[in-house]
Amino acid sequence: MLTNKLKDKLSISEIAEWQQQAPEDTLVQLPKIQRGFVWKSSQIENIWDSILRGFPIGSFLFSITGDGHYNLMDGQQRATAIALGFFNQYESDRFDFWRLEDPDHFQTVWLDLAPKEFGNNKYLIRVTTRSHPWGYKAKNNGDRLSVKDMQEALKNFKRDAQLQYEDRYYEFSNTKIYPYDTTMPVPLSVLLDEKYNYDADSIIAYLKQVIPPFIKTKHGSFTNREEYIEQLSTLYYEKLKLILSIIGTRIFGEGKLLVNHDDLSNDVLNDDQGETDKESESPILFVRMNTAGTRLSNDDLIYSLYKSIFPDSQSLVEEAGLGFLTAPQVMSLVARLAES
Repeated sequence: MLTNKLKDKLSISEIAEWQQQAPEDTLVQLPKIQRGFVWKSSQIENIWDSILRGFPIGSFLFSITGDGHYNLMDGQQRATAIALGFFNQYESDRFDFWRLEDPDHFQTVWLDLAPKEFGNNKYLIRVTTRSHPWGYKAKNNGDRLSVKDMQEALKNFKRDAQLQYEDRYYEFSNTKIYPYDTTMPVPLSVLLDEKYNYDADSIIAYLKQVIPPFIKTKHGSFTNREEYIEQLSTLYYEKLKLILSIIGTRIFGEGKLLVNHDDLSNDVLNDDQGETDKESESPILFVRMNTAGTRLSNDDLIYSLYKSIFPDSQSLVEEAGLGFLTAPQVMSLVARLAES
């Protein structure tokens, strides 16, 4: 049984650590009843803007298990969005995410040091994904890039001599892509990494090794990694130092953002379950907590209830989709076939 306890208030880096460790080594676990990660890129960008501005991001809700672990009942989407900010796409073996796809295609988070356009955010956080390898628009971060911008980004992507291409298919590994509608994008994870001690020169030296060789953004004046590093070291050096100072204050310093949490007692959980199996996870509480925010679809709800009753079959259902169907879709299809 674990003997450690969560602190009364949680720092942003502590929240990220829940998914930087193997499940048996962390106090916080995700119960099987929880769905996968469903936040959009704009939601990830918005929460990181809030964090850097020192805005509150809501509390977390836990239930304590018999072996001393904390089951995260509410806050999964926020916790994973925070962990993604710390995820270094060039060192992907450091993470053990709860509900994400192949490590080569995790969402990756960037920060533009010198944005040309802003939406409602003070800090221009950019997210790239497998389906949107160049990210979304800067001004309206829920809008897709124009066809012209995507064509320009792809044209430059093809210049990378180290990549091998098929005639019709391109592998957009997250180590080879970057947000296009930016000026000077820097991986947020590198800025957050304490091993560089928030030192601009150390970060520049690391980026010199990992940034894609032919990086070129819509508003930047560089066309390759060498020019990118040169401009980061000169034109944008003071901006880099400024954002590192902000990160040091907001996330790691004495004035760092702290997040509250509530822990459910056993009598609350037992009362919630009523006459149902006391050993199973509570579907009633879970459903009531998820009636706001990013809503559960019918398929998500059915699959979450199914997992709470048959937890050992989760891996079988998730593998049955073969990459074409999500687990909730597989469960919905099976249920409809059985009914037919």
